[in-house]
Amino acid sequence: MDRSSAGPGDGLLTPPEMSVSMDFHTDCDAGNVLAMFIQSMALVGGSQYVANFTAVYRDLLESYPEALTVLAEDWVWEKAHRPAPGRTVLRQFRRPIIAIENGRPQIHFARAFLLANNNHEDDVKASEPLSKTRPDALEALTRSANIHAVRLDQQVGDMVFINNFGVLHAREQFVDSPTDPARRRHILRLQLHDTEFGWPSAQTLKRSLQEQFAYAPSKHGLLTATEWMQLPRANRTYAYGVDGYESHD
Repeated sequence: MDRSSAGPGDGLLTPPEMSVSMDFHTDCDAGNVLAMFIQSMALVGGSQYVANFTAVYRDLLESYPEALTVLAEDWVWEKAHRPAPGRTVLRQFRRPIIAIENGRPQIHFARAFLLANNNHEDDVKASEPLSKTRPDALEALTRSANIHAVRLDQQVGDMVFINNFGVLHAREQFVDSPTDPARRRHILRLQLHDTEFGWPSAQTLKRSLQEQFAYAPSKHGLLTATEWMQLPRANRTYAYGVDGYESHD
């Protein structure tokens, strides 16, 4: 289990908190910087990989330009918003996966949020049917990201900073030690938005950053790691403006 976002009083685990592998994605509706502190590593596996989307974009431009056209179209998304503990609101909206901003390709992508690609039959019926090219475009994107993947050589104590608008990240499956806490994967993750040096968000991608970062000073504060881990995830969202459910690593 990845304890980077788990806490007391939580319900079912989400994929980021489980030991399963995670395909290439970005943290959606998050800032332009993903920061991670490697507190401890798994007994086996758990390596993280990154892929520069500019390299992926150039690859697709040469080998499959139709995929870029499809990825730049509006897709149906669905995300769960939790404005308060015990309350969940499902939102559906349309936006593309890729865009160009200041001459640089940007990507905003997590397959789980693309409604027409969910495994739930009711969701698929409620959404527009996928054209034949859309699954192909997603497969081409994932395939190219794997070709350009770089494994991060991480050690305990490392700090990792990723350009969340221009770099995809993925994680392999892992196994924790049943007896040694020092060999249980524990990644502390923080989503940042650097308005001075970070990339501005492409407007056509319609990232929703207000819910993450537009908080009144009365809600600002610092917690110790122990205090943070004692908070149920739903309370983190309500009291501190941090969504502990939909984060990825």
